[in-house]
Amino acid sequence: MSPTTKWLGIGLVASLALNLFVMGAWIGKFARHGDRVETERVTLGAMTDSLSPQGRKLLRQSMRTNRKEAIPIFKQLNDARGRANEALDAEPYNPDAYAAALRDIRTYSEAGQTLLHATLVDVVGKLSPADRHRLAQESKKLLEATRKPHGRNKEFVPPPLFPRG
Repeated sequence: MSPTTKWLGIGLVASLALNLFVMGAWIGKFARHGDRVETERVTLGAMTDSLSPQGRKLLRQSMRTNRKEAIPIFKQLNDARGRANEALDAEPYNPDAYAAALRDIRTYSEAGQTLLHATLVDVVGKLSPADRHRLAQESKKLLEATRKPHGRNKEFVPPPLFPRG
């Protein structure tokens, strides 16, 4: 096989993979169920985007300060998720191993949330009143998006815990 043919084949495979990825992302975006909560723009990212440049700088500095503490927590959380997945897939199934992994997930999730909340409390205390009000508006959007009725039941139902299969 000539070098030109080899590179042409590699390029063709890479192009196919990229096209499949883009097509999958596009289809996924438009094939969502109508009863799911759309919260793409009401996230922590959207909340921080609403801040002034000074507010974003304060938040970034605070997150960097806590990064050394956060990285091990989230690594442990990911490890616990891996153990839960392994326990779930194990033969024979060991409910004690699965329960222990889920307990660890809960523990590390709570530790991560605690650190994040402490960071936010500290940062928000240093923000201008205008930035705090912007954060409140973005937070309100998130709350309203998660309170939308789902499916046929027009009364409030929390978002589905598990995706539909």
